[in-house]
Amino acid sequence: MNTNFYRHSCILLAGGEGKRMGSETPKQYIDVLGRTIIGRTLQTIQRWSSLDSFVIVADESYRELLDKQVPGSISVAEYAFLGYVSPGSSRQLSIKNAMEAIQDQMAEDAVVMVHDAVRSEVSRELFDRCDVMIGAGDGVMPYLEMKDTVYKCQDIRSEVDRQDGIILQDNINTKEVTDKETTTEEATNPIAKRLVGNIDRNTIVAGQTPEFYDYWKYLAAFQKISDSNLARIQGSTQLAVEAGMDIRLVPGEESNFKITTKENLVRYKKVIEERLLSYEGVGSTPNK
Repeated sequence: MNTNFYRHSCILLAGGEGKRMGSETPKQYIDVLGRTIIGRTLQTIQRWSSLDSFVIVADESYRELLDKQVPGSISVAEYAFLGYVSPGSSRQLSIKNAMEAIQDQMAEDAVVMVHDAVRSEVSRELFDRCDVMIGAGDGVMPYLEMKDTVYKCQDIRSEVDRQDGIILQDNINTKEVTDKETTTEEATNPIAKRLVGNIDRNTIVAGQTPEFYDYWKYLAAFQKISDSNLARIQGSTQLAVEAGMDIRLVPGEESNFKITTKENLVRYKKVIEERLLSYEGVGSTPNK
């Protein structure tokens, strides 16, 4: 392993297709008041002084756009741009591609930071909290406490067609939901789910990025699991936990929300508008 290369590298995940947004343009490339969301996120990342390198997971069709965003958003003289990596069929496979792509450039004590391209509002203080805490374990995840009542439910859409009296399929899936979680499909199908019980919300948290990991231990976790098994992993940190890594938690930030829906985008535009207005109010040049 190399002892002279990068110690704090960021994997910026920008390979999503934006299906939940319902937009032809993936959410990270949507222009908001003169700058794409990923462009703003790149600006945010460069404000963390300990960062020394980054890699972007992005589809080839958007790299020409990103080539214009990177130089204007982050100083390549101060932060080494390690290039682009093709996205995988899932979040975890995208991270694996990036982890393997930068392997030869990581220091022996390297820390890797996984961050969503659609979280531009993370503070420098949160970066610092994560960096300090990783010294106590193998990884760090910011979190928010659950405020809503949390329930367990069953998906019963394919259980029985009671109207026709025909049993279609006995396929009931149990998952956890909050009392505010509803999709358009479920709203038009009131028998889509059945409530089966409560969950102690004190034992549940909502995860955020940036997530920090001991690079070499996290890479080893990817190398020990097949791609087919990796496909069942949902969150970035689940793999680390299953691999036995000691993952610590630090308080996250309400302002560090992920832009995945149209409602999130409306909220985000208001945040940017208020910021630009505040710059104008003090006579400063707004940093779009």
